[in-house]
Amino acid sequence: MAGARANIALVMMLLAKSRDEFEGAVSEEIGGFDLNRCIDKFKEAMNRDGEAKAKLWMSISLLANGRDDEAIKLAREALEIAEESPNEHLKAVCELTLAYILMVSKLDEFGGNKSITKLIDELTFSAHERFDKLNFTGVCISSAIGGIERYLLGYLDFDELLKGLDELTSNLEEMEDKSKEWVLKRVKEAIEREGIDEEALRTTIIKLLLII
Repeated sequence: MAGARANIALVMMLLAKSRDEFEGAVSEEIGGFDLNRCIDKFKEAMNRDGEAKAKLWMSISLLANGRDDEAIKLAREALEIAEESPNEHLKAVCELTLAYILMVSKLDEFGGNKSITKLIDELTFSAHERFDKLNFTGVCISSAIGGIERYLLGYLDFDELLKGLDELTSNLEEMEDKSKEWVLKRVKEAIEREGIDEEALRTTIIKLLLII
């Protein structure tokens, strides 16, 4: 049941249109489970990969709701678990999620604070390299998030960012990964229509983390 409830949280966040809906995705009890209880059950069962994934998804909901310190803490815990696992895909997902959470939570410092910026860059690059070695379509998502990072740092202009996102969407179409293609296309359309601000990073662009 814990695995099923965690997957429901994932779907609910993909469909979320507000911060409240991100919160409800993890806090609503379904079959007697919210996401915190799922985490406890994964711990009891010694399912470390399941625990890491559930903590990641909880951290995403927390970031959407501005609970940044809690989000960082859980994302770090998930990465620590992943580092003990042979699952390279999980490691990449944890690295990319932590990088994104640090970027958004430290948005005012991103670019100006060299140590934070360096850490975010290293985590994103490491995740990208893992996805690339796995020959996994997640590399398109890490590329998209990396492009958004470069745009926020001033290394890409808006048109260059949109062009890059279009190319990545086309790559996913060629790879026949329909779910990632659909989400990335919707994120790109939202960016093109509304630009990138903190709210978009917390409630729209954040959904890229849910499909890797």
